[in-house]
Amino acid sequence: MTAALFEEPGEQQPSKRTKAVKRAKPDPRDFRRIRVGDLVIDERKQREIDPEKVAKIANEWNWARFEALTVCARTDAGFDVVEGQHRASAARVCGDLDLLVPCMILEATTTDKQQSQIALDIVQGRRGHSAFEQWRLRYNAGQPHEIYATAILEKHAMRVGKSTSAMTIGAVQTVKRIVHGGHFSPEYGADILDRVLGIIGAAFPTHDHESNVSRWDRYLLLAVSQAVVRWPDLDDRRLSMSLRVRPAGQWTAMTRGVKPAPEAAILSSLTSEYNRNRRKGRLS
Repeated sequence: MTAALFEEPGEQQPSKRTKAVKRAKPDPRDFRRIRVGDLVIDERKQREIDPEKVAKIANEWNWARFEALTVCARTDAGFDVVEGQHRASAARVCGDLDLLVPCMILEATTTDKQQSQIALDIVQGRRGHSAFEQWRLRYNAGQPHEIYATAILEKHAMRVGKSTSAMTIGAVQTVKRIVHGGHFSPEYGADILDRVLGIIGAAFPTHDHESNVSRWDRYLLLAVSQAVVRWPDLDDRRLSMSLRVRPAGQWTAMTRGVKPAPEAAILSSLTSEYNRNRRKGRLS
């Protein structure tokens, strides 16, 4: 299993004209571990607390995942929590008021309005990991579903990536959904993915320029995987031939405006084609 499986072709190199990075001044904040009892959560300044989020953090408490809170000293006593209210609330649930948590303390001259703006800037500056980045992290962490699935992708000379090409699947979340399924074992999930890639690949080979990219549409992947899971004894070759009756783009066009499960439209038409002139072994 090679790192090349995750590389994106044609990645842009930094331009020579790239604007020089602004040099950072010394950090004016102070780092300190502060007792939970001295932390104040003022919802008039910050967002409201979501009890469900607090409960989740508390239930899955792990110091390795606990980021430092951003706080500001109050004029009376204690510290306002500028960013990290849910972590601070979960700390109250998990420990007593003397529990010490890591904090970055803003300058004392920071006003209430500035505190709110800082919290907003922090939240807006965050970007969650993409499905592709999460896949890489799970693979690098040795998660078995991703390990087995990667072996199958390599078998078909395929990979997952940020965008779709003839040999790259951009619908990474869909691949994850296929291999994990309804609590599938890593081996079973990989077997399902193996059949799905084989069926679609046989229906739309790489020399089929009209379909060699659109064949990896997420709804087409889901429809074929659902067929394989629902009817494990189906004839893979016949299903490929059923797909071949129209270009991949025409199959995916069936999903437009269909809710809540667009892949169902493809699956319905695909099973009808599979059952055509067939008396035995029909899909129902």
